[in-house]
Amino acid sequence: MVLKRSCALFALLATACITSRPVARASSPTTVAAAFVLDSEATTGVTQAPAQLIERVRAILDARNLVVQPRPAADWATSFAAARITRRRLELLARANPGAQALLLIETRATYDTLLNGRYRWTVSARATMARPGDLNDAVSVDVDLPAVLDYDFQAAPDAIGLVSRQIADRVGHLADQFLGGAPQSVRDSGSGSGKLVRSWSPAGIGPGDSIYFVLVDRFFDGDKANDGAIDRHDPQAFHGGDLQGVLDKLDYIQKLGFTTVWLSPVFQMQTTKFMGHGAYHGYWVDDFARVEPRFGTAALLRKLSDALHARHMKLLLDIVLNHVGYDSPLPKEHPDWFHHNGSITNWSDPRQLTDFDVDGLPDWDQSNPAVYRYLLKTSERWIDLVHPDGFRLDAVKHIPLSFWARYNDAIRGYAGPNFFLLGEDLDGDPPQVAHVMRAGHFSAMFDFPLYFATIDVFCKGAPPERIGSILSQDDVYDQPQGLVSLVDNHDLPRLVSACGGDLAKARNALFFATEARGITSITYGTEKLQPGRSDPANRADLDFSAPRRDDHILTDTARFREQHADLYRGDARVAVSSPQDGLVLIRRSSGGHLLTLTLTAGSQPGTAGAVMTMTRRRTQSDGAFVPRWTGARARDVRLAVRATGVPAGPKDKVVVVGSVPLGDWRPAKGVPLSMTPGGAYTGTVALSVHDICAFKLAVRHADGTVLWESSPNRYLAVRTDEKEVDVTWNGALIEKPAID
Repeated sequence: MVLKRSCALFALLATACITSRPVARASSPTTVAAAFVLDSEATTGVTQAPAQLIERVRAILDARNLVVQPRPAADWATSFAAARITRRRLELLARANPGAQALLLIETRATYDTLLNGRYRWTVSARATMARPGDLNDAVSVDVDLPAVLDYDFQAAPDAIGLVSRQIADRVGHLADQFLGGAPQSVRDSGSGSGKLVRSWSPAGIGPGDSIYFVLVDRFFDGDKANDGAIDRHDPQAFHGGDLQGVLDKLDYIQKLGFTTVWLSPVFQMQTTKFMGHGAYHGYWVDDFARVEPRFGTAALLRKLSDALHARHMKLLLDIVLNHVGYDSPLPKEHPDWFHHNGSITNWSDPRQLTDFDVDGLPDWDQSNPAVYRYLLKTSERWIDLVHPDGFRLDAVKHIPLSFWARYNDAIRGYAGPNFFLLGEDLDGDPPQVAHVMRAGHFSAMFDFPLYFATIDVFCKGAPPERIGSILSQDDVYDQPQGLVSLVDNHDLPRLVSACGGDLAKARNALFFATEARGITSITYGTEKLQPGRSDPANRADLDFSAPRRDDHILTDTARFREQHADLYRGDARVAVSSPQDGLVLIRRSSGGHLLTLTLTAGSQPGTAGAVMTMTRRRTQSDGAFVPRWTGARARDVRLAVRATGVPAGPKDKVVVVGSVPLGDWRPAKGVPLSMTPGGAYTGTVALSVHDICAFKLAVRHADGTVLWESSPNRYLAVRTDEKEVDVTWNGALIEKPAID
């Protein structure tokens, strides 16, 4: 359609129109097939919205040269009752009106709240959606929630909707302006005089020094009991009543802990019934990506939370699930071609099964279908428009092809701006693999699961500190290791205190390390209280605000230190090892030459069993003490000598040292080959950098490609300036595995 504005074209070119809100008009009368729907609270029962609303909307759109043709309820009531998804209703409306130039779907619902001062309070929810019949993926929507107070008890939902019909019609008018302007994500710049469409907001960047607080919405705080629905706080698999209002009510609590960002679990309309005894309260079984779950609140409330965070100079991450929908979602029945139908994953080492099969039976999107891609992208963009988040946490990365992620992430950045934060979740402990996914998928950041596993092993399970050093020594595989997001637990992992066997001292030291090591910190709700919980649902228990905050001093101290020394947290981090008694030294250096040293040592504490890893933190001006460890990381040849005792190798077998980067990344074909000397020892040479720390094992590679590995725990090679030779003896029983090349 060719558009003309209420201000003359000359005025648009010469100077800005002086109006409070530009109104768009179609250049010629444009027919709009419309359905005005009143949904009842029951699963059935769909009728036409009251006449007051229809007439007000017709008058509003007539001013925009849009000729509304309301379709009688008889045309759509039966089919709409069976299809509660907006997208599906639009398809039915388009199919029934092939000659229409545009579609308008208005869905309303009215819920009785309470008796207030002798009057009856209702809440009216309305969603208006406009689309072109040939391109439903470009549909634009607006949601509104309004109070309506009625005088008499015999009045019902139509009366409540009629009472607020003017406000709804006004919002439909604004939606029509966006629809006709073709840019629902933008507002018209009335001050430039150019008529150019510009964005009215921009996301705040999230980077090194930021800290993220994860909220599992249903388990956090019940701020509005009116939307609880069926809850049972004694049933760990049931809904417990937490909601968006609860998060709003507790922003002071979160901010006082020092967090800069709130990450919400999925808040979209979700399955609410159990599946084989497992609850849906967590939000990852999405039914309708285009709506907010009513138990949690409304789209307007989600935007209010976003605005409240931004007013505090804090940020918001929305959790986006693009791999699957809930077990009972109607979408697979309505669009069977949008989903894979290959059954559940049975071989987790098969890359095709990982991306094209169902995770635990959850219907799996086929992202290669152009219609699916457009639906997921457009709905994501719609939430950016409505809510103004600062980024997305992207679920189940390994179950979606990287080609999709690269395309989607680029499109989202192009839409929301380059600062929009795209955080990927790929539960993998191999740094090169995480780096590959981050790079190939065009993510802003990834969760640092390699460092997570090492942290738990060292602080909770007694592994040597070199275990952490061997992970940090591989930071060169990342384009930006400082952008990784550290963690000590999450809703899919054992709670920190449970991973540490209930030892609070170990848990505290692990928490301190994770908040200081490098990058961005992510903490799960309740970790500040050292809540226990081994697995689902125990690790997703309600947050008890009356319980003491056992470790808020660690979080607040770290937050205060980060704020005071922000230059250090934006700098690089490297690992150095001076001598066994000195422990592991992590060095961060700012651009101004200041150093932050974190020293990790093994010791004992009263009342604890065995060794406890502890950390000390020190900021200094560079005085030369650590400069050689920073600038002297030159590669040097380290000769590996393996005594012959016990090595089960024949004359045609190859003995190799294989381990973390740069010892082959655990691929035997890329390991360091060892040669037998006349004295019966195996020796080899590898170029390592001073202060590299490598995890490794010995392996025997047979001609047929099978490999015998040591079954003992990993060994660690810490390259010190005075170390040129390492003696290693084969240790442990044989484990035979196929080679991974």
